[in-house]
Amino acid sequence: MIEAISKDLPEFYIGLLFTLLTIARFENRRWVRARIGGKQGASIIIGLVVNLTSTLCAIFYYLFLIAFFVDNPFWNVFYLWGIASIINMVYASISGADSAFNWTVGTIAVYPLSILLFPEVSWFGFLN
Repeated sequence: MIEAISKDLPEFYIGLLFTLLTIARFENRRWVRARIGGKQGASIIIGLVVNLTSTLCAIFYYLFLIAFFVDNPFWNVFYLWGIASIINMVYASISGADSAFNWTVGTIAVYPLSILLFPEVSWFGFLN
């Protein structure tokens, strides 16, 4: 039984990177929500980068899941997304109140995590 489930699980490296991207994306969204709620900084450029990062990350996140689905069976995608979502919920419940430090680290971490995940799928056959 365990062997049947373990063959459907994505590789640990991809799962770890995707989970970290999910958490980083969550922290970036927290920062965007705080900005919408009235927390505006002194720099318009930083606000633009934060908002643009949120949009780019959302696009990459869902495109990655779709591209991962093209390359892998449904259950791999389901486990990848499900495990990352559960770990993110646990992180959200223990991370406490909003923290500018967490927002910053999450927003910056989105870019290297996306770069590391990019070559892990074939992108609909364009990368092989």
